[in-house]
Amino acid sequence: MSSDRQNQHIVYDNEFSHKDISGKIDGDDNNKHRNSAIPSSSVPLGCPIPLDEHACSVSLPTWSSVVGYEEGDPYVTSKLTCGYPRFVYHPYIMTLMKEALKMDEAKRCQKVSESTNNEGDIQKEWDCIVLPSKFAAMRCHDFLARAVGYYDGNAVSPHLVAEKADKYLDMPLEELIENNRVELFFNDNALDEIIVENEGSKMELFRPDSPIRVLELGAAGVCAVLFPKHPALAIEAKSYWQHTGEVVSSRRAECALIQLGVWKEEQNNNSNTNMDTSTSSCILSNLRVTAPFFSQYNKDIIVNRCKDLQKQNEKYKWETCKWSKSPHLALHPSSLHVITPPSTCFEFKNKHHSKISATSTPHDDKANKDSDMSIKERIASITCTSPRDIFLTPSGMASIYSTIRSARRRKLFAEMSRIGSSSLVGQQNFGKDAFGTSGGGSAVVFGFPYLDTLKMCSRPEIVPDGVQFFGHGNSSDLNKLESFLEQRRKHLGNQNNHNYDKGKSCGSDANVSILLTEYPSNPLLNCPNLHTLRQLANEYDFALVVDDTIGNFANLDLLSQGYADVLCTSLTKLFNGRGDAIAGSIICNPHTPIGTWMIHDMTRHEILEECQIEGGNNVTKNSTNSNNYPALWESDALAVYLNSSNFLQRSSRINHTAEILATYLKNHDDVMEIYYPKFGSSNRSLYNSVLRHSLSCKMHTPGYGGLLSIILHPHVCQRTFYDKLNVAKGPSLGTDFTLVCPYTLLAHYHELDFAMQYGVTPNLIRIAVGLEEPDTLIQKFEEAFRESRLYPKLCSSNATATTATTSSPSTPSSSDLGHNIITPNPVIGSVGGNRRFHSITPGVGPDQNDLAEDIAPLHLSLNWHEKAMIV
Repeated sequence: MSSDRQNQHIVYDNEFSHKDISGKIDGDDNNKHRNSAIPSSSVPLGCPIPLDEHACSVSLPTWSSVVGYEEGDPYVTSKLTCGYPRFVYHPYIMTLMKEALKMDEAKRCQKVSESTNNEGDIQKEWDCIVLPSKFAAMRCHDFLARAVGYYDGNAVSPHLVAEKADKYLDMPLEELIENNRVELFFNDNALDEIIVENEGSKMELFRPDSPIRVLELGAAGVCAVLFPKHPALAIEAKSYWQHTGEVVSSRRAECALIQLGVWKEEQNNNSNTNMDTSTSSCILSNLRVTAPFFSQYNKDIIVNRCKDLQKQNEKYKWETCKWSKSPHLALHPSSLHVITPPSTCFEFKNKHHSKISATSTPHDDKANKDSDMSIKERIASITCTSPRDIFLTPSGMASIYSTIRSARRRKLFAEMSRIGSSSLVGQQNFGKDAFGTSGGGSAVVFGFPYLDTLKMCSRPEIVPDGVQFFGHGNSSDLNKLESFLEQRRKHLGNQNNHNYDKGKSCGSDANVSILLTEYPSNPLLNCPNLHTLRQLANEYDFALVVDDTIGNFANLDLLSQGYADVLCTSLTKLFNGRGDAIAGSIICNPHTPIGTWMIHDMTRHEILEECQIEGGNNVTKNSTNSNNYPALWESDALAVYLNSSNFLQRSSRINHTAEILATYLKNHDDVMEIYYPKFGSSNRSLYNSVLRHSLSCKMHTPGYGGLLSIILHPHVCQRTFYDKLNVAKGPSLGTDFTLVCPYTLLAHYHELDFAMQYGVTPNLIRIAVGLEEPDTLIQKFEEAFRESRLYPKLCSSNATATTATTSSPSTPSSSDLGHNIITPNPVIGSVGGNRRFHSITPGVGPDQNDLAEDIAPLHLSLNWHEKAMIV
């Protein structure tokens, strides 16, 4: 790891070129500073990418640093100042958790003073996690209670079911739980709105005597879930945060800390680029993410560039934190009043009303007061939908989680109607009795997906009826899917004494609520046959949900042709572009019956989410209160809105550059395999069938997106190639700058056998193309190839080449990875408790056992490991 330990300059380009193939991207000044502090080359280990307090990526510049992260090497983990927000707790989040623990202790001490029966409870050690809303905290509360066994004494977490309680011999989980039981808020995570509407006035939020409890912090809408300090509970709390994406952003956390008085809000934001870092011993460590990079070693580099930058935008500069006295840097700060958006605004008006278009930049009032609606209008103008069809979430995974819950509600409502709603609505024993056979339907994941999509669906706390996984997503899997649906419909029809008629559509009998797929997939860029999936969705009555983050809705039209009922998109990626804000979107299709149903359902649920605590700790519905907090925090919404003003131009240019780079790599002697939607006649045909026509504003040329993956020939050392490639390297994608990572190691390091079953090999390198000039990127790749060749390429027979690419999966040797695979050390960013991650094995749904022999490939033994940090 010697290359990581060398002193390196941080190279950030303040004069980054912003020209697409036809010239300048746009005419406003926003582009002059949006890419300041983003990397134009590889940057040191642990550096935020971009250099910003709210960065969503972190530099892992060498192969050994990636392996070191996965294995918990203290040298690597100690240098990571941040990470992707769902995987690494931001320092602001850590501080907020500590404050929540103090507040909880104070409340419980007050309880003890009123009644001396709880003194033993005060003696316990506690841990916590923070959530962005009351409902999210209540859902997390129930998730934990079910996962570890506090609900009924039976742990359902795949971690605990697979590994048993002897994992924690020094702290047996059974002794902690004993006969303690926790009452659930919602007996099914999809039915929260019914419970609140019927039982809300009776629901107490803070239950001081409960081992798992929800605490409202009274700042920025944040709530905390408190639980005993134990590794198993810490793991499950982090799993909820990671899988569901219901996270507190760094901006929301900072605002909460200021509102709570933990941090004093900065009164004078005076520039201090001549700060003396000799006083660093007085700076509170781990407060400001960018502070460690304002060091004496590279001070001159940063200061000189910042001086140039200040001439362009006085608002983006190093500031001094009045509380910690440490310097920090943020283009879009947490405090709204310190942001002055660009004054230039291009608005497209239709005959009915003024509307923000895909290329607008904001007025002050519009940006500060209504960024949420402005984002929806911008997306609607691209997708030819209405803002009322679009819903924003705190992350891309949260959009998938919300959609799963909505799809399950649809099935549950149908079941309620069938057996009589009067016996179900508002009765909390419905979900209790039905857990495992809830009536909400199972999920199907089609194609090898982003890791957390399948992990979330495999959790019985979220999808009680289980998940069916078709990991290849090819024509063979389509046949298996159809067989599964047909056999399951027969099975359930016979089980319920229904008359089965093959010619009659009775889709609800198959009890599948949702099918999730990616278009194209990450990282293999495969395109499933949406036409056939649509036919199956119509026949068997399930929601067809497409994650279009990789292709993006500017390139692909999946709505007007009625393919997808819902599009889920991570706005963190290309739409935002700069990599400094996390957000997601749900676009419900008004052209399909299920999409239309979900528009009404999510609208109703969106209003209900804006609930508050009144009259003490009782949950009540109040959709008109001005203090309601939206799912996407307002300063995050503003950052996304400002950054997305040139989304179409950036998308168009990245399409062009990626195609040039992909063609270069495809023809390169050192590249054995390349994954890109354009290559392969079947894949290209499927992709082109949904390619969007040029937009009316004529500012975008549809293309194949900015993501591609490669596998190098054996005569090239992939580790050296990765180390020598002089671009930014770390998790995430869709940024304005090219970002590369060894995807399989970051996402599936502890489940390599599983990934290899589906062609995702350990030496796969994923490339997310940015706005650099094509010639610049090609030159950097050529230099990396030149320095990483072990020997000249040997001519090999076709048989040898075939054997190399189709050999049976096996666990790579330590030489392949650079280190031995070992059990990881605690995850970075714990608050009270060892946050280690372990393997889980998804269970088979209770009504699927009879089908296991007939459709054996559907039931896979998946060895999960949740230490991944990749998106």
